[in-house]
Amino acid sequence: MKEDLREMPIVDANLKADAVTSRAPRLALLLAGAILACSLTLVASGAPSALSASQVAAGGLHSCALMSGGGVKCWGSNRGGPLGNGSTSNSSRPVDVVGLTSGARAIAAGHYDYSCAATSAAVKCWGDNQHGVLGNGSRTSSLTPVDVVGLGSGVRAIAPGFGHACALTSSGGVKCWGENGTSQLGNGTQTASTSPVDVVGLSSGVRSIAAGANHSCALTSGGGVKCWGGNYNGELGNGGSPLISRSPVDVVGLTSGVVAISSYFEHTCAVTSGGGVMCWGINGAGQLGNGTRTASKTPVGVVGLSTGVRAIAAGYSHTCALTSSGGVKCWGDNHYGALGNGSTTPLSVTTPVAVSGLARGVVAIAAGQFHTCAVTSGDGVKCWGQDDNGQLGNGAPGCGGFNYCSTPVSVVFSANAAPKLTLGGASTQRLLVQKGITVTARCDKACSLSATGSVTIRGTRYVLALTRASAKLAAGTRTLRLHCPVAEQKRFRKLFKSGQQARAVITVRAKDKAGNTSTSKRTVVVQR
Repeated sequence: MKEDLREMPIVDANLKADAVTSRAPRLALLLAGAILACSLTLVASGAPSALSASQVAAGGLHSCALMSGGGVKCWGSNRGGPLGNGSTSNSSRPVDVVGLTSGARAIAAGHYDYSCAATSAAVKCWGDNQHGVLGNGSRTSSLTPVDVVGLGSGVRAIAPGFGHACALTSSGGVKCWGENGTSQLGNGTQTASTSPVDVVGLSSGVRSIAAGANHSCALTSGGGVKCWGGNYNGELGNGGSPLISRSPVDVVGLTSGVVAISSYFEHTCAVTSGGGVMCWGINGAGQLGNGTRTASKTPVGVVGLSTGVRAIAAGYSHTCALTSSGGVKCWGDNHYGALGNGSTTPLSVTTPVAVSGLARGVVAIAAGQFHTCAVTSGDGVKCWGQDDNGQLGNGAPGCGGFNYCSTPVSVVFSANAAPKLTLGGASTQRLLVQKGITVTARCDKACSLSATGSVTIRGTRYVLALTRASAKLAAGTRTLRLHCPVAEQKRFRKLFKSGQQARAVITVRAKDKAGNTSTSKRTVVVQR
């Protein structure tokens, strides 16, 4: 079972400084237990462009790009619907967002499975809405874009947080919506709002915004930085007090001379007018870049980057900088190759390292949970880091058999959309040891199918290994049959008693002729 950092609480008052620790060893321990091999067979039951990008956004496990024609494409994990294509199937290649094939001018990818885009007439968001981040006055999720209430026009930028989001208006004002347990909305309260509210004192005079897990920041027209919300690890940059600020406070030493800001989780970084980088907040993986792993409640300089930087991108526990020469340097957590230097060791780096193959030619960068993306001068997009959900967009999750790529890979923008994969079948079934259980899989166009799965019985996870894939390209519905092989049936019967219940999880992967892929999961409650 894989740990998902997106399941962390929005507010954790007990979180200590430098709480970001190694995830990889814990994951290895979870997967190292004894497993029982079962099998999955597929039984047929029925008839079965190169584009350019101008902006890129990276979320928790997905990414989005603003295309040169104003269209929006997203890829990666589609749990909750952040890809906006009307389904919940993952896609390792970009797919079109419904209704946004043109007209967009700004994009955002949120940590908690949502995305947003601003057009000349509206702000639209889509995906998981349990925290009210879609801003449409409800907590109802949507697989396609919905309008954010009260933001019909005049929005220049969107800053996605974890359970909240903010917008910068054309008049320089800031409005936020979503969760507000640490006053991250900045409206003087700690009451959540499913529609935009004004940030106290920032009705004008702002030129850039950023949002983290429980805090938000603004860069004023005078070059100063103000932050508000949770301050448990010094993320407001004002010295650490109070622990929650319901309205914006000045960041120490940065009341002028700043040209860019970026936030994620509980740290923020700023680029100064002299091209230097200053960071503050949590630092357990060295994401502040000052050569230590000690949190800082006020800004500290990044080693070796006192000049020559023009843009910054903060990730969950890593940070990247775009240099004036068009190169990219990263520092912090490197478990999934998020630093892009061709290695995952050491697991964290406290000072900047160069990203392989990107010494020049980059015009924009964005950092997500454990992955990073860059727009090149040729309008292409390259991504690196964690790729277990296809968030790098290169058509085949992972590199070299791993669930990550430690050097940049090209996002494959194709005029051919990934196959739309829909899973179905009874959600509760009897698990007959010999006949197994069934799940239906339907492709909207000709595709081949492969699958893996597992079943958990009394707290123990058993792998369901695929014994026969459906290599034939076909459209329509096919039935997947899950069962244990004969050699394991006696042991399985002994363990899984009559009347007991367990949970089976099936992951199906569809691939079309062009190589576009989609994945989707189905959970079935099984009983004897």
